[in-house]
Amino acid sequence: MTGKRPRGVRRGIIGAGALLVLLIGGAAFWSARPPSEAALVDWPELTPASEGFDADALRALRDSLAERGTKTLLIARHGNVVFEWYGPYFDANTRHYTAAMLKGLAAAPTLIAAVDEGLLSLDDHAADWLPSWRSDPRRAQITLHDLAFHASGMEDVDFDAGQAGELPGWKQRYYDHPDERFRLAVDSAQILFAPGDHFSYSGVGFYVLSYIATEALQRRSVGQDIPTFLGDEVYGPLGLPRQVWRIGYARSDTIDGLPLTHFGSGGELTARAAARIGQLFLQRGCWRGTQLLDADLVDAMLGRHGVTPLAMSTGERPGPAPGGGWWVNVDGAWPSGPRDAVAAIGASHQVVWIDPTLELVAVRMGGNMATGEESFHEALDRHFTAPLYAALETRGPSQTNDDAVADAPRNGVPIGGSCGD
Repeated sequence: MTGKRPRGVRRGIIGAGALLVLLIGGAAFWSARPPSEAALVDWPELTPASEGFDADALRALRDSLAERGTKTLLIARHGNVVFEWYGPYFDANTRHYTAAMLKGLAAAPTLIAAVDEGLLSLDDHAADWLPSWRSDPRRAQITLHDLAFHASGMEDVDFDAGQAGELPGWKQRYYDHPDERFRLAVDSAQILFAPGDHFSYSGVGFYVLSYIATEALQRRSVGQDIPTFLGDEVYGPLGLPRQVWRIGYARSDTIDGLPLTHFGSGGELTARAAARIGQLFLQRGCWRGTQLLDADLVDAMLGRHGVTPLAMSTGERPGPAPGGGWWVNVDGAWPSGPRDAVAAIGASHQVVWIDPTLELVAVRMGGNMATGEESFHEALDRHFTAPLYAALETRGPSQTNDDAVADAPRNGVPIGGSCGD
């Protein structure tokens, strides 16, 4: 028997010379965490070889990524961490900014939980929640699914141009005044094409989604905001204390009486917390025998029910297809990875990579890896995905006893578990 979550149940900085190398089974398991400081998010740990990885190849990957501004690297397979490394001033309990990677790790689980609670539906029209949109023929057609999958037609704001002060009109104000972004997203963003026709990335659309999600929460419980709901329904049951995460630039803006926090960017997560959320999506919403997130909705967010036509993907440099906050490798934008791989990605190559076939989760956070004429996705594939898969010696089933690993806790806390139908 497996459990279904009951409705409404609440759920050191170090010096550069202080990096510690732990030798486990002859393989270097790197950590910047002093042995006396326990990780706030626990994971079982196995040697790379026990999960089919070449330890020397992983060390080479680490060295290469360190040269490209990487601050955190964590690789897990079958629910076991096999490689973990932190650069100077980072450790297992240090949060790193997420940029838009937060869309997959916070917006997606928030929306799934809200749908599962009956608070909203992805088939809802945004105008059902935004009366000002009802008289606009194009806005009236936009669904929450369109917003989540970047198919709403809403224009976006180029933050690089904003930093240079080169944006026109409302867009520069949007960049300069974070406290006005919700209002500007709802009232000022233009609709560039018919909703649902194709995809065009819109971070602005996720501000609209955050507004609607908060309105839905308010109708159930006055005063409830997105961070509280996400913590109670997902992150708390997943074992993520508040010290290891924050979202929405750690701010809340009250607009129209709503306590608004953005769930699409401006977040910070530890590598272990990011990997834990990735593991939850890998396991289709199941955690320790409890279905925290509806499996069918997880599949939808990961693009398994189909993706929007890729109008922005052209022959020379294809981009991944948009899921709901996640990105899908269906067109081979990352040629070194399988077509069923998905990733949550953010600026400067923040990434949580999921390979469902190999039961692999990998997290990389840090600075921009691109050099020369490399595109964002070319750099991600060349410097991260390709060497990650090259380090795999065994791509078949785990060499460990999976049932034993699931049942054998590390520090008393078992990881994972299976949910039935």
